Amino acid sequence: MNLKTNCFIEYQILFLIIISVLLFPLKLLSQNYAEAHLKVHEIMTNLIEEEKNYEEANRQFKELFTKFDYRFFIPGHRAALVNILCNMKGTWENDSVDIDFYLKQSALSAATKSGVLNNCKCTDSLTFSRIEKRLNLYDSLAFLNLDKELIHLIDSMHSEDQRVRKPNIAREECVRVDSLNLVILKRLMNQYGRLLGIRDLGGDAMRKYSLLIHNLSPDMLLNEWYDEILIGIRNGELEPELFINHIDHAIFKNIMIIDGKPSIKYSKYGEVSFREVCHPVINIEETDKLRKEVGLPPLEYRLKKYNLIYDVDAFKKVLDSVGLQLIE
Repeated sequence: MNLKTNCFIEYQILFLIIISVLLFPLKLLSQNYAEAHLKVHEIMTNLIEEEKNYEEANRQFKELFTKFDYRFFIPGHRAALVNILCNMKGTWENDSVDIDFYLKQSALSAATKSGVLNNCKCTDSLTFSRIEKRLNLYDSLAFLNLDKELIHLIDSMHSEDQRVRKPNIAREECVRVDSLNLVILKRLMNQYGRLLGIRDLGGDAMRKYSLLIHNLSPDMLLNEWYDEILIGIRNGELEPELFINHIDHAIFKNIMIIDGKPSIKYSKYGEVSFREVCHPVINIEETDKLRKEVGLPPLEYRLKKYNLIYDVDAFKKVLDSVGLQLIE
């Protein structure tokens, strides 16, 4: 080898080392998010199945919130945590549970605040009023400094989406609105270079945005948007249960004609069920690896939580009753 060849090889090696160093934090971010998310599931499962040791759960949650950026915790889990604290009698007066610590992290939407108040087990109107005032201190629009014009745009798109899905609306009108919403969704993705997330929209608008994504055609969601969804989940911006559910729903709705018969493929994550039977996956062990990558607990946890049946033959029979078949 001559000197130029040696130099070229050395530069290649140096380039690979630099790239590895730069990419390592991204890999670490993804691993941390999955770790944090699974820990949330573990704590909440223990609260449900064991003797509701709120003080220990409080310690564990606070440790997680201190270790990880609050955005690692999806809006649904942050709201669920606050709901758990509200359902514990005397929580708001209990010094061992730092309510304000969680409220500051949660960036509550109007819908979430309403849900918290509806679920509060308080004994008198004075306590209820005090809780309401504390919740209002942590409004998501103020806390996250959200773009109100962007949120108004998503609200308008969502309103139109829901309007054309009411009975007696012509299919042509639904297609027109869906097509227009798709153009805007693509423009927003190009503008931001990614899917919008919790830091852009807050909890309430994020729910509406996710519904717009859900209503994309199955083929488009599974092919054009799938990778972007995974990136958003791993960055802690998109709720795993919600968006992985969108993906599995798209698989369920993606009907193909195979050997002259309408057919659907096996599920990817096992997040969808039909008549209380889980849409089966090809390999549970491989699916659990995929679920762990996005911070979801094992499939067995989901089956137990929602009392679902996992039986491939039973699912095939259910499909057959509506004229469908299951294919690999």
